[in-house]
Amino acid sequence: MLKKPAIDLLNRHGEDFDAAQVLQILPSVWPISTVKSFLMHSLRSSIDTSRTIKIEKNLGKGENLQVRSQLMELQGGPVLISETTNCPVCRQPFSDAAFVRYPNGTVTHLRCARNKSVCPVTGTWFGE
Repeated sequence: MLKKPAIDLLNRHGEDFDAAQVLQILPSVWPISTVKSFLMHSLRSSIDTSRTIKIEKNLGKGENLQVRSQLMELQGGPVLISETTNCPVCRQPFSDAAFVRYPNGTVTHLRCARNKSVCPVTGTWFGE
């Protein structure tokens, strides 16, 4: 009979099989104890895979946060506007203190900034 070789195969190379599929096709007369080693290994492997995925996901989130922070630092420099500086949208000088600075460095009058997520000069979209 093939019972012994099948059990040995599962218990020795369980990582190569899907535990849910194996449980569906196992004969109902087989006691769970015959495939205990396979089930334990499959459970440990599943937990390990789940933890690894969570760790990778959180590492990715952390890296994304660091890059966003660096980007904010790079974009957060001073804005120098003088009497001779003109708005690139309406070509008028900046006569009041109300202005908008886009992430790409473009500076416009507040009234010329139609959409805070789209640069009116380059058309670059900054939304999330």
